[in-house]
Amino acid sequence: MVKSIPACEDDSTASCGKVMHRRSFLASAGKASFGLAVTSGLAGSFAKSSLAKDKVTTMGFDHPYNFVTYVSDIQRWGTVYAEAHGLKALYTSDNGKLDAQIANLETWIAQGVPAICCFPIEPTAIERVAAKARSKGIVWVSYAAHIKNQDSSVVFGNTQSGQLLATAAANFINKVHGGKAEIIRLTLPDGGELGRERDKAVDETLAKLVPEAKVVASQKAIDAGTGLRIVTSVLAAHPNVKAVVGINDDGALGAYRAFLDRGHPINDPEIFIGGQDGAQQALALIKQGTMYRASSALAVRDLAAAVIQHPIDVANGGSKEDAEVPVRLLTHDDTAMLDEYLAQLSPEK
Repeated sequence: MVKSIPACEDDSTASCGKVMHRRSFLASAGKASFGLAVTSGLAGSFAKSSLAKDKVTTMGFDHPYNFVTYVSDIQRWGTVYAEAHGLKALYTSDNGKLDAQIANLETWIAQGVPAICCFPIEPTAIERVAAKARSKGIVWVSYAAHIKNQDSSVVFGNTQSGQLLATAAANFINKVHGGKAEIIRLTLPDGGELGRERDKAVDETLAKLVPEAKVVASQKAIDAGTGLRIVTSVLAAHPNVKAVVGINDDGALGAYRAFLDRGHPINDPEIFIGGQDGAQQALALIKQGTMYRASSALAVRDLAAAVIQHPIDVANGGSKEDAEVPVRLLTHDDTAMLDEYLAQLSPEK
């Protein structure tokens, strides 16, 4: 398990078993061709570098929820990073289906893709696939998870992410509604480590900070369409809902649309909507000062670089310590950081 780390302002090394925090990861990876600027983590991440001496230069990134906007952003920046560093990145289109994920991973194993970074929909089902890959000498790095048959992981503080967002929601409820409000929770369709840890952190934080608030619905939604449909239905039965806490931003963006459709102004002072990951539209709404008020955000360029480079480094004999990309809460007051994160999410950048 990954121990919670301090907010991003503190780049100290995380002390959880084998977890390499962002500063140490970027520093060591830079020595092995990662090329990231240690102080900023951004400026040098896509500079040209030579990897001619590295044995492995090809990897595959398998994220089953490829239809989620933020995953597309990771893939886009992953391609940019790979091309800048003489690497080749492959991607799957699992469309959220376990059988498709397994079939695509089996194809990569048959093709001999030397390094794989995978977010397992159902870890128990993926264990067998990972074991098969490793038996053939393929490096297996888990994304946002830990399984038995792996070499390492790319992680990003699931517990801290949930705590940050839930604390922001609780602070709003306490300030605006005196600690009493109806809440909608949007969760991950298939649990896994990411879903379990984020959801547990949200539930425990809300219970601690706003014990008189009530979660009137907890349903699965990670894309805007599903979020819109679910929240529209819940609001019909519970029109006094004052907060939505999402497992990610895409589902929460659907909730935002549902509130607009019910006639709420974009900056309704009584409503709190928030998500996790740091999707572009979510951050833009936060910057505008709307009722979409917070996101536990990841720097997508750092994350993209990590999912490409870390499996490559492990395959080439590098450290097997987990690569951890930090998360930070972004709200309307974080103008400079919002601008920085939004710049990373702009296609033309």
